[in-house]
Amino acid sequence: MMPRRLVDPTTWARTGRGHATDIVGIDEKDISGVLSMGNTDWPTLVLLNVDRVKVDRGFAEVLVEVAYEEMPALAQEGRWDFFVWVPEWTPELAPMVSGDASQRRAAAIASLSGLVNVQYGRRRGAAVEPVTVGCVGSVRSVDGEERNYEEYVLLWKAIVRALRQRTS
Repeated sequence: MMPRRLVDPTTWARTGRGHATDIVGIDEKDISGVLSMGNTDWPTLVLLNVDRVKVDRGFAEVLVEVAYEEMPALAQEGRWDFFVWVPEWTPELAPMVSGDASQRRAAAIASLSGLVNVQYGRRRGAAVEPVTVGCVGSVRSVDGEERNYEEYVLLWKAIVRALRQRTS
């Protein structure tokens, strides 16, 4: 697959509502089990976390590769936004994963690039919210260029199906 240029969140937007599902009663062990189950239909899956770093007089988001076991501690720190990345499908994100803060809106770029988003450990007051698994299936630029992420939508469906099986 030929690498594409990164989407700019100021000139690209999702088309339609995207896909999202809340799942109650799962933890990082369930997520780890699903994402590392060795499905031969999927290339290597990499778990990323969104971190905010100080840059100049403000902050920037960076994507950091993390282990599944780190999810609870990161969520406790308020870092509950995770992405499932397939480097073969979106190799153009590699510089951002290495900690490049030049793209200040890493979460928006990852989302608009089709990556599966896992919001784990969000809190509302004292309550922990359900895990939300989502995916943007297609985007359109202000110039009319369209991109579809069918492969990530299929991955999203497979992840949701596998997580639901663990809760039933």
